[in-house]
Amino acid sequence: MKRQHPLYMLYKLGGVLRNAFFFWLFLFVIKADSTSAFIHYGRIVFYIALPFSIAQLIYKWLTAVYRLDEHAFQLRSGIWHHAITTIPYRKVQQTVRHRSWFHRLFGVTAIRFETGTGEEEAAAAFDVLSEAEARRMEAYAEGNSGEWQAEKGTKPDITVHFEADKRELLKASFTSLRFLVFIPFFVSIYFKIDDVLQLEKRHLSIELFVQQQPAYLIACAAVLLVCGAFGGMIYTFVQYSSDQITSDQERIYVRKGAWKETQLSIQKRNVQTIEVKQSLVKRLLGLAQINLIAVSGENGEDERKVHELYPFFPVERAWDLVSELLPHYELHGRMHPLPKKALWIKLLMSSWFCGGAAIALYALKEHLPAPWWLLAIAVFGSTSCFAFLGHRHTRFALSGDQIQWQRGVLTTTLCIVKRSKIVEMKKKQGLVQRIMGMATVEFAHRLNPVRVRSISGLPAEFAERCRRWYVQGPKRFDS
Repeated sequence: MKRQHPLYMLYKLGGVLRNAFFFWLFLFVIKADSTSAFIHYGRIVFYIALPFSIAQLIYKWLTAVYRLDEHAFQLRSGIWHHAITTIPYRKVQQTVRHRSWFHRLFGVTAIRFETGTGEEEAAAAFDVLSEAEARRMEAYAEGNSGEWQAEKGTKPDITVHFEADKRELLKASFTSLRFLVFIPFFVSIYFKIDDVLQLEKRHLSIELFVQQQPAYLIACAAVLLVCGAFGGMIYTFVQYSSDQITSDQERIYVRKGAWKETQLSIQKRNVQTIEVKQSLVKRLLGLAQINLIAVSGENGEDERKVHELYPFFPVERAWDLVSELLPHYELHGRMHPLPKKALWIKLLMSSWFCGGAAIALYALKEHLPAPWWLLAIAVFGSTSCFAFLGHRHTRFALSGDQIQWQRGVLTTTLCIVKRSKIVEMKKKQGLVQRIMGMATVEFAHRLNPVRVRSISGLPAEFAERCRRWYVQGPKRFDS
């Protein structure tokens, strides 16, 4: 039986002291002159609790031990009350590595082996281990007996697919719009200073300054915008500059973060759906984000996890990367748009909402800041615009054993699903859809809880093709 690295105690001590600091600040600084019984006994509890917490983490390090046998993790804790946990390697669905500034400073790492049941006690988690020990554990969990891992310290047949490009990160720093966060940050600091120093009484407030010198308002706004953009750029570089995506025959490995490094291990066979997302700004800059939706259960029916690979891929690179990581998935650049009559159905359905909104606005016209008819026109225009964008961005394609579709208004999401990952398919037609020759297709994914996606406005012929494709299989369907 082995223990975690002795630095575990120092790592946990930091958390104990961090929590104790706030109690110390309140009891001995803010309430330093207090003579109340509550503060007096609170200080006594503090004197007792702090050394007790330190002794507890030492006790936990001494009693929490583990062993790796041929088939499972063996975890044991406690002396008087023994708790022994066995986690078979075959149950491990995902490996997550984490390296904070503490781990990087001392050359250690944290690792967690998740079984996908969603229960804390069903995962093997280690807060501080040496790199060699963590690699040995990974090798055991992957069925390699740990021998080559301990000797070589590297994984065989690892292919590097992607590393963050500094030029793309420069472009990405503007798509996240994180620089806008700095503006309310500076404003909140100003109001806090104003509350303490009462700047208005001293004739130093920004309001008075702007009234006297309005030209400086534009200059101050420009300075804030430049500082925010620069700060957002630095944050993006720090956050994503070390990102890397690699893979072997069975798993995909994702490394994220610079100061706080996280490494994910995703089993390829557990990937249920591929999502390619693009916001409005990312579409203008030709960037995309890839998400892998995977299950964490042995039978493909446990909890759903969304893994974001990288949020700023060039679109062409995103297509190629999907094919490299998961060769059995294919991204089709050419997809079929919805017929025009589907747009008319959407506009017809939205007209009921617009009519109800117009009646409500007319009833409340005495309390509105603008003429009710002007607001009704705005509601109708925005609803129609959203319906048009949703129709334009919707695409679909059926090929081999997979179905692919895209939906969205301002943010578009392209999904690829294998037939084997669909547990139920439903074709629906309302009265208007039957008259117009349209239909809606619903897919139920093998997730827990079951996730249902739908595509409305499809031609009835294509919806029937989807049904036959799902029932008969791609081979019989193609023949």
